[in-house]
Amino acid sequence: MNHIRLLLLVFCSFFFLGVNSLFADRIEEAIVLSLETKHHEFLDGEQLSVGLRIANRGNTPFIVDTYGKFKENSVKIYIRNYVGQLLFPKQEFEEFKKIMIMPGAQQDFIVNLDDVFGQIPQGKYTVHAILINGDAKTSSNIVNLEIVKGIELLRLKNLREGLISNEFLLYTLMYWVRDGGEQLFLRIDNLRTGQLYDFISLGNLVRVAKPSIRFLPQNVVEVLHQNSRDNFMKTRISVGGDKSVLLSRDRVVNPSAIKEAETLRRTKEALQREEEKNGGGFLRRHK
Repeated sequence: MNHIRLLLLVFCSFFFLGVNSLFADRIEEAIVLSLETKHHEFLDGEQLSVGLRIANRGNTPFIVDTYGKFKENSVKIYIRNYVGQLLFPKQEFEEFKKIMIMPGAQQDFIVNLDDVFGQIPQGKYTVHAILINGDAKTSSNIVNLEIVKGIELLRLKNLREGLISNEFLLYTLMYWVRDGGEQLFLRIDNLRTGQLYDFISLGNLVRVAKPSIRFLPQNVVEVLHQNSRDNFMKTRISVGGDKSVLLSRDRVVNPSAIKEAETLRRTKEALQREEEKNGGGFLRRHK
């Protein structure tokens, strides 16, 4: 009798393992997760976002909720550093708390990893997503990314005037090669709190003329940088609130070209005055 019970127990175990394996195979075929990042290298302080697509190719809806059997369903993002250690999230991604994807439909999510895990230090990481449907799981592809320091061009400190107290902000201009060209970035740190205040992408950079920062009244910062052979970009940003506010982005002519044109104009006017003083121009005097 004991032998019969043992055989039945072994049979049931293999049976349930087979059922679970089939169910796992079915969920992998029914629900497909795909993860991607816009870049594989991000600068320290830059918004670190990943895109996750969940496609339901099955016959039943996939639902995440807090009631019934749906509370056993979930979607989570996992990050590991270069030695394989998991980073622990500080809070949940709100849009993962309630999901309903009907058969044949898909849903896209943009996840800012800094909002979920806090500021992530420099280094190399792998990112992937896992979807849990009851007792079954399916995983996305793995994305590799790296957080780099960037190459510093300029660093200035300036006092920000406030209603309650004044505080110093540190402005750092840095660049990095991206999408086949060099890009300029402005990082702003609050020296009083030690926290990142904001991180702003300023666009293409041509490293012929050195970028500059100018501080204007009412907590306005102006950055001038060369973004093509003949043009510069002038960006004005307000840093008076909790976050920076972009005020304007104006394309201006190369300041060197303006100086050259002004010098040429003055030289031409001087020659004309000289010609008038001598009673005619060079060609008239030598005919």
